[in-house]
Amino acid sequence: MEEKLDDVFNKIYASEQESKIQQENLADLKSRITECEKELQEVEQKCASVEEANARKVNRLSRKEVLLKTLQFRHQLLQERIRELKVEKNASSKTLAELKMKLSNIRSEFCAAADKFDEEYGFSSKSLINVQCHNNDQTMHKKDIPIVLSKSDLNQEAQTLQRDLQDFDEIGALLFDVDFNSSQIN
Repeated sequence: MEEKLDDVFNKIYASEQESKIQQENLADLKSRITECEKELQEVEQKCASVEEANARKVNRLSRKEVLLKTLQFRHQLLQERIRELKVEKNASSKTLAELKMKLSNIRSEFCAAADKFDEEYGFSSKSLINVQCHNNDQTMHKKDIPIVLSKSDLNQEAQTLQRDLQDFDEIGALLFDVDFNSSQIN
């Protein structure tokens, strides 16, 4: 029986030794798990901060892309408007030249009629009408603005042409601003 007790005692002793080893292994495993959890937490925090930074960059780039597309679209519209205004300017310049020609013809006809009147009624060659015709012809060629006409439709046409030319100058200034602003974005 003593042998049996020794065997039992040895088995108990061996079990305790094995239990101690397993407890040490378990404690070591728990400490490694804790370290891995800490590392995992640090990596997750870094990943979250990188994702947040990327989201901010994507948001900023999206806003810049929208702004760029808006400016490109605006530039395109302004280019089309400039082409339209150039066509209008050419047409207006042509109309203005025609109006000046008509005005010149009307003045010439008037002056010719005044000369004829002077000749028929014996006024001197340096009459007031001839001097005014001569002075008006000279001032009309010196100035680049339409003269006030007795016909209201010609006067309105001339004013419209002047406004169109001013609009064209304003569009040119706007394009300069757009080009300047788009160069700052780059």
